[in-house]
Amino acid sequence: MATPATLSAQQGLAYVVAAHGVLQRQSVRTSCPVAQLQTLLALHTLNESATYLYASTGQLGKVMQLQLPLLRSYVRELITRRYVEYVRFYKRGPRLLKLTGEGKTAAEGCQHAMKRAAAQVLDWQVLA
Repeated sequence: MATPATLSAQQGLAYVVAAHGVLQRQSVRTSCPVAQLQTLLALHTLNESATYLYASTGQLGKVMQLQLPLLRSYVRELITRRYVEYVRFYKRGPRLLKLTGEGKTAAEGCQHAMKRAAAQVLDWQVLA
């Protein structure tokens, strides 16, 4: 029986192994580049965490470890695809990134596909 730390490490590695193929398939299905899907998934994860209501571009950049000009271009593309929108809570407050309904649907579809693929990787590892 695996310890919780070992199990979580195995699950994390299973996601890494499964991510490439899943994101390639989702990219073809949604006609959205893989890098933008990864940005969408990172933003969805940040927005779903209890720490922040919505994430800023800077916070997303720290999580993804990308240079801000590259990240901003991904965000602009996601905005044109209507997956993400900017919101402000105060007139001069920071612009935060909010997923639209289409963006949530795309991110949740990627997450479900990655969970299935990661489960297959873990099942294969147990059988081996």
